[in-house]
Amino acid sequence: MNRAYYSATVEEFLKDTDETIIGSIVPCHSQEIVHQQTRAWEEQIPILKEQLAGFADGHIAFEALIPRMGKRADAVFLYKGIVFVLEFKVGEKEYRSGDIAQAEGYCIDFQYFHEGSQDRLIVPILVATGASHSIKIDSAIEKKIAAVQKSNGKNIEDIISFFTESGDCNRSSEITMIEWLSSRYKPTPTIIEAARALYSNHRVEDISRSDAEAENISKTTSELNKVISYCHTNTKKAICFVTGVPGAGKTLVGLNIATQPTSDDEEIAVYLSGNGPLVNVLREALIQDQIQLGSRRAEIEPRVKASIQNVHHFRSQYGLSEEEPPERVVIFDEAQRAWDEEHLTKSKPVYKGLGSEPDILLTSMDRKEDWCVVVALIGSGQEINSGEVGVLSWMTSIKEKFPHWEIFHSNNIQNQLLPYDRINCIEKKEFHLSVSQRSFRATNLASFVDALLSTDTKQAKRHYEILKDSYPLTITRDLEVARSWIKGQCRVNERMGILSSSSGKRLRACGIINTKEVDEKNWFLKPAADVRSSNFLEEAVSEFKVQGLELDWTILGWDADLRYTKNGFKYYNFSGTKWTTRHQEQSRKYLENAYRVLLTRARQGMVIYVPYGNNDDGTRLTAFYDETYNYLKSCGIEVID
Repeated sequence: MNRAYYSATVEEFLKDTDETIIGSIVPCHSQEIVHQQTRAWEEQIPILKEQLAGFADGHIAFEALIPRMGKRADAVFLYKGIVFVLEFKVGEKEYRSGDIAQAEGYCIDFQYFHEGSQDRLIVPILVATGASHSIKIDSAIEKKIAAVQKSNGKNIEDIISFFTESGDCNRSSEITMIEWLSSRYKPTPTIIEAARALYSNHRVEDISRSDAEAENISKTTSELNKVISYCHTNTKKAICFVTGVPGAGKTLVGLNIATQPTSDDEEIAVYLSGNGPLVNVLREALIQDQIQLGSRRAEIEPRVKASIQNVHHFRSQYGLSEEEPPERVVIFDEAQRAWDEEHLTKSKPVYKGLGSEPDILLTSMDRKEDWCVVVALIGSGQEINSGEVGVLSWMTSIKEKFPHWEIFHSNNIQNQLLPYDRINCIEKKEFHLSVSQRSFRATNLASFVDALLSTDTKQAKRHYEILKDSYPLTITRDLEVARSWIKGQCRVNERMGILSSSSGKRLRACGIINTKEVDEKNWFLKPAADVRSSNFLEEAVSEFKVQGLELDWTILGWDADLRYTKNGFKYYNFSGTKWTTRHQEQSRKYLENAYRVLLTRARQGMVIYVPYGNNDDGTRLTAFYDETYNYLKSCGIEVID
């Protein structure tokens, strides 16, 4: 990937003509170059030539790639080991809050996801070229990122001199632009950010990790494209099973396949999910982005809805008719959550006799006379609702009804393949994503959660010791302490929110209100100051609304539905006015998976809130909560008061 469209020492930069510099930038630009953008560079370059003339041994880069965002900073200047990130707003007369947040957010992303910027002082500079004056230099530095400096372009030299000459800056060793640009790059976008970037024609390589510590998403995508090409060329039909731990990037893989351009207009791909909240949030995020770029909702909405669909709507349209879907490549996210025939019929009797959801979807795609590919994205331990059948139902459907289909699978579902003929089964190791990218600060979070829920205290404590320094994970019995803690952790442009299980009904007495009426689009997308936003920390959402999505920081309210005892966890439902025991093993597994989902939603850290209870309330006795709290403490989790 091209980390910067133009880079040079200041000495070289001063010698190059403005036309030469712009001529280097324009061919690299992935989007249409409009006159306004060229005019912006024409104004930026003279300002920087004037302001940087006294720093000849510094290094300048234009259009530097922002980790995880798939976007680019206007300019990055390296001098004396300090990273100066300049964001220009050409012609702007004010220092707007959104622009300030953008500049600071870029610096946070460099600090988190770019090794060349880690442990260095990073100084964001917002340049509003139309402003009447610059704002006095702000010397504040927090977590090695300076306060956003507000300049009209005439005091950039003063800002650089102030920070390079200050003895309080604790500078690191100097670094060249070549070293900085070639440093390891480990972006981990939220799924919303990833969808936005991919829909704007950014490459998956620009927004996914490619280091040795993580399985390479681009390799998985490449292998899937090979299967698609093979089926197209040889008129074959195939299903691909891609597996991964929570947060490993399965959805990103699916969105990448669904949004990437193809050379053949007939190779239409669609991303399907039975996760209604995920579909709603992704669609709305993409629509809002395009509206901001000048599109009308009426124009963009049909296109977005065509590429990201609710699997239930797809199933209704093609499962109840003989109509042939226009798509040749269908990506089914969270395919382990497909419904069995009993649950499907109970939900809608019109499906009686049509088989399971895999039966219906494969039947629909099998109408293609020549070729097609179904990509089934499989998450482990995330079945959270009744009637969800897992991989086995897909295998049964293929064996009994579609033996002519070929199977390409990850090595993580070998046990599901044992009963079947292996002739048409081809294993691909690239089809398993084993490392979580969601919790980029703690790749072992999933292992910690597994140990905690399986009551393996020793292993849980071992994993906690590994993650605690990089991934803040705490516990408290005071909800206001939890709110205060998370607000202190959450930085600009980051997202925080309160989570609780759908069966945690008695948390409402403590102030955690979780209802189905919460609009997930507002909760995930509205700005922090909006009362409907997750950041407002008023409304909570359950595993059903947050599965497949994520936040940077979470408060997890732990209710008496999952209680620890000396004999392990006990499982309960709240019905009417009392708790009732969950007797069915499947129901217990759903509750355990609900907490697994909730415990793995935070990218950067979380606080678990366990109420004290109240012995005057028979539904919230202190005994329901005390042992759970003590067990979580025994796993090493730090207590905050």
